[in-house]
Amino acid sequence: MSNTDKNKAMINFLQSCPTIQANPLFFNFGNVENDANQINVDGTDISLNKTFIDGSELKRYTFNIDSCKSLTSNPVIDGLSAENVDELSEVQELIDWINAEGKAQNYPDFGDCCSVDSMKCLTLEPMLLGVDKEQTPHIAIYRVSVQVDYIDTSDVLWNNIGG
Repeated sequence: MSNTDKNKAMINFLQSCPTIQANPLFFNFGNVENDANQINVDGTDISLNKTFIDGSELKRYTFNIDSCKSLTSNPVIDGLSAENVDELSEVQELIDWINAEGKAQNYPDFGDCCSVDSMKCLTLEPMLLGVDKEQTPHIAIYRVSVQVDYIDTSDVLWNNIGG
């Protein structure tokens, strides 16, 4: 049985997301620039303290995607400027895609030793982390938190009994 690097598996999985395909993706570090996306790992292989009789274990992989979007200081009056709303909608598309993939059980490939049980975003809308006013135009940083629960079978005590 092989164990797959979950960070690489998530990056490969996210490459099929239209929002990610259209914009640069960085891992644990990136430039604060318009349309850049950065994956930041919260914790990998966290045990949920649930071990099954065969020795397999329920674990959790969590990470954040920080998405940088340009801002305008123009008011939204009579449809004058919808830039900030449009930029937020782009980040929302990422959340919707991840949740749809989770609902359809289209999961990242964590390898032979892992079976993904569920995947979801932890919020229904992007969270605004802050605004970088050093940039021109100003850049808003939105966060999408993702949780993947999986069963780790690398310590299974027996396989295919009776078969």
